[in-house]
Amino acid sequence: MKKFCFLTVLLGLCLMLGGCGSRQAPIEKRLQIWTQMPDSISASGLEMAQTKLYQALEEATGVKVSFIHPRKGQEKAGLTLMLASGQLPDIIEYNWISFPGGPEKALADGYIIDLTEHIQRDATNLKSYLAQNPEVDQLVRTDGGKYYVFPFVRGGEQLLVSQGPVIRKDYLEQLGSSAPETIDDWTQILRQMKQFPGVKYPLSLEAEVETSQERFGLHSAFHIHPFFYVEEGRVKFGVMQPGYRDYLMRMNAWYEEGLLDPDYAVNDRSGVDTKMVTGESVATVTTANDGIGGYFRETGGKNFDVEAAPYPAGERGALPFIGQRDHVYTPGWSSAITPQCADVATAVRFLDYAYSGEGHDLMNFGIENVTYTKEGSHYRYSDQVLNNAGGKSIQEVLADYTRVTYGGSFVQDPQYLNQCLIWPQQKDAVKIWANTAAQAHVLPLVTPTETESEELARIMNNVNVCIGDNVFDFISGKKPFTEFDGFLQQLRELGIERAVEINQSALQRYENR
Repeated sequence: MKKFCFLTVLLGLCLMLGGCGSRQAPIEKRLQIWTQMPDSISASGLEMAQTKLYQALEEATGVKVSFIHPRKGQEKAGLTLMLASGQLPDIIEYNWISFPGGPEKALADGYIIDLTEHIQRDATNLKSYLAQNPEVDQLVRTDGGKYYVFPFVRGGEQLLVSQGPVIRKDYLEQLGSSAPETIDDWTQILRQMKQFPGVKYPLSLEAEVETSQERFGLHSAFHIHPFFYVEEGRVKFGVMQPGYRDYLMRMNAWYEEGLLDPDYAVNDRSGVDTKMVTGESVATVTTANDGIGGYFRETGGKNFDVEAAPYPAGERGALPFIGQRDHVYTPGWSSAITPQCADVATAVRFLDYAYSGEGHDLMNFGIENVTYTKEGSHYRYSDQVLNNAGGKSIQEVLADYTRVTYGGSFVQDPQYLNQCLIWPQQKDAVKIWANTAAQAHVLPLVTPTETESEELARIMNNVNVCIGDNVFDFISGKKPFTEFDGFLQQLRELGIERAVEINQSALQRYENR
């Protein structure tokens, strides 16, 4: 009788669970995410929730996701308006380091929640990863030790470098020369290349290369980063260093000699690319993926070749002082949970899935036997990705199945890059550009306090305008260098020395985390 009762109860439980031998169907839950619309998604005409990736995530986690996207180019303003409205989604993907006052301020104002206890309790995969990678753990906490996001992490050194100088290799071969190494090499080669038919201005650059704190060009030869950087534990601002004047004087000399494109102050990427492909210009600063890759996609390599040049050194054989280098933790695509999330545990587990073995594979490579195959720890993208019969690019296919090409809350696998950089010149470029002392000089992701942040923003808004108003005038000769000391004095009066002090204090707090 007891045995019969036990079997009856067991049978009832099996029926409730949908059958003893079958997998229980996940309970569907819903989350809403605010994030910018990736270019690769919008170009395909898809909504993010419609991608194969989010269909697979729904099946794996039992969570259905919808998205809110700010208008293109209006992400910061869109976030500000949403926060002011008091109507928040469950999750916000944003660069919280750039939030006024930093993540501590966003936490204090109640826009996002402290994830410390939630990660310890429910995010077993991320918790394990951070325990094994203490340098990342330091980056993704506030100065007070709080976790506030599920981070986007670049999982290999080769993923940290993507940009640098390039030069037409076919023209170098005609000269019987190799890529320039020093700034004097650059002067000599640009002069020689200006003599080629069709070459108008050998070096063409984007305005953004001069004005962006993340993108820069040939400053390494002058022992400076053009904005904030670290040298022997001290924060410095490159414009205020003696090497910056020397840099501008060299650029001015190139401008006067017709070696530098006079449209430098207004060039965009598209315009520079056209000049490089047509041979109107023969050198620039660009990326390995869209830059070098774009040149070869457009030309097919016919009557065209380009190669990376090292960031220039001041002396032959010296290691370049600086070069483009991302942080291991790239904050722009990191996910914070808001106080209006009704089911924080579900949101935490959903985000944590991306740091699991299965989640890692999905976020980086897509669906096994569809977009990739796996042998041991080695992944290979399928022909559907690498040789798409429908004519889609690698980036377009991967944008449907993964987030590896544009970022998100997961650990990016370097094996993706090795396959996406299909031209040898792209693979070589990443290695060449990485050979700098940038790791010792890039300012870490420091977080000023709320008061410091407000003061720093006020100072730098004025400083950046002042730099933008003057730098191109010095390069073009509209302003003589007799006025340069006055320019530096103007920056002092705007508070640049105080800005350096604020970053120095933030660096000390960062190092004490």
